[in-house]
Amino acid sequence: MAKIGWDNFWKDQKQSFNDMMKIATTFFAVQLEKTFDLASGDEILDYGCGPCFLADHLASKELKFTCADINPLFIEQG
Repeated sequence: MAKIGWDNFWKDQKQSFNDMMKIATTFFAVQLEKTFDLASGDEILDYGCGPCFLADHLASKELKFTCADINPLFIEQG
């Protein structure tokens, strides 16, 4: 029987988790861009980065990212 709860969702439902996080992170990235005048070389700490969707979305801005997550597969993917 699968465990229920957020702490297991990203493990048991990987594709669903990735789909949901990509949508949520894209929304967040758009809001971040509207709120802050991000420039090349600015530094961002993405704590709980997941599969690095935020860094992917903002890659064209040439920002410096430090990404941290409890899932080593996400860090490797990023």
